[in-house]
Amino acid sequence: MVYADFTSQLNQRSRQQILLERGTATEKQLSTPVATWLSPDRLHTSLGWEFVLILRTIGCKYGRDPAGGCTMCGYLNDVPQNPPSEDQLRLQFHEGCRIFEQQIRAKNLPPASVTFKIFTSGSFFDQEEVPPALQADILSKLGDYPTVAEIAVESRPEFVNRLDQSWLAAVARKKHFDVGIGLEAVSDAFRETYIHKGFSYADFLASHQLLKTAGAGTKVYLTLKPPLASESSSIAEVVHSIQTLLALGVDTISLNPVAVQQNTVVDFLHHRKQYRPPWLFSVLLSLELGTREQNLHFTRILCDPIAKGKDRGAHNCRDPGCNQQSLEVLRSAITTQRFENLLDQTNCSCKILWRDSLALL
Repeated sequence: MVYADFTSQLNQRSRQQILLERGTATEKQLSTPVATWLSPDRLHTSLGWEFVLILRTIGCKYGRDPAGGCTMCGYLNDVPQNPPSEDQLRLQFHEGCRIFEQQIRAKNLPPASVTFKIFTSGSFFDQEEVPPALQADILSKLGDYPTVAEIAVESRPEFVNRLDQSWLAAVARKKHFDVGIGLEAVSDAFRETYIHKGFSYADFLASHQLLKTAGAGTKVYLTLKPPLASESSSIAEVVHSIQTLLALGVDTISLNPVAVQQNTVVDFLHHRKQYRPPWLFSVLLSLELGTREQNLHFTRILCDPIAKGKDRGAHNCRDPGCNQQSLEVLRSAITTQRFENLLDQTNCSCKILWRDSLALL
């Protein structure tokens, strides 16, 4: 309870700073997506490509609340004070589609080879971020692309739980449709103490059941090493969460080692040398133990750390070769979906320091 109160107070301070520092977007920016990119990716059934479209919206409703927001999330830093209109959001989406069509032609990609991911720095199904008519139009258009094999969006469970199940089923019949939910940890106490997420595991289960009944997939984000949690307790929570979610039969588990983002509790502690992002060894161990003797036939495991190998992201020692070696082991594991003996494939002497860090409470 003491930790929960402390993190809540730090988090409120960080939220207020973000809200104060947000800028005002120009008319051109409001009609242009934040970013797009095309890169290789692991699809459900094969290797392929991902096309990411980040829409500029009003941002996460929970994050905009000065008393809300997650302790490691800095996405509101990129959200303008003045939200786009529905017409401007449509222009953003159309521009993203234009870029998508241009890039798939340039690479001559075959049918059903791309997962199209839409991010909003919040919840796609929040009607304040993306109006319902636009949600429907976006998913309908993406469903008509022959090159698109999978569609992925993100949302908090409170917005998923309000959706019409028959409408979701219609979307899922056209393409494999995943809805990402930032559960972060299965244990309610761990999630609220260290992450301040604002919903329960029961809320998540309700969303998962609704999506499953509609024929849509659940993609679950897990967090490794939130602020004030020790390296060892974070690994233990991730291992427990992976095993629980595999038994539940979710479509995708995405492990996200914490990266230091501006105006967050993590940032506050990192500047005071009271927080270190997780070791890459911890990432490998979490995946190795979480999947040991587990059936991965149905669930895809993903992990692509932000700022990987750098001071503000998951890293080992300062030797670039050490970090590169661990990242290559991680990439190979994700590509092959094989997670046995990952740590045995790394050999830097800093592994001794990492093992010592696991003894710290």
